[in-house]
Amino acid sequence: MSAKGSDPKRDHWLDDPRTVERAVRLTYLVCGLSLAAGLVFLFATHAYDHAHFGFERWPGFPALYGFLAFVIVVYGGIALRKLVSRPDEDYYGDRAPVDPPTEDGLGDGDGGGGD
Repeated sequence: MSAKGSDPKRDHWLDDPRTVERAVRLTYLVCGLSLAAGLVFLFATHAYDHAHFGFERWPGFPALYGFLAFVIVVYGGIALRKLVSRPDEDYYGDRAPVDPPTEDGLGDGDGGGGD
């Protein structure tokens, strides 16, 4: 007998296209509701009256500003990783391990050289 959920042939729940479609639709719904709530807040509270610059009054400016900041941070991180990361090293040198790992993934315990 196998335990519940241990069948390797069983698909993950995210593999079902209907589930993915529902998740995408839910994301669109949440984004739309968030945009609507933001616009209601913007016009109901006159928050745009306290802007320091004219472009701060544009509807959706905070979202656009945040998205652009996110993009800059991501691409900056990629560039920084290339700048400060170590070069790829060949851990095993010329001799890669020959022994295949056992079921527990630990190998046979002799160091992997096939000696």
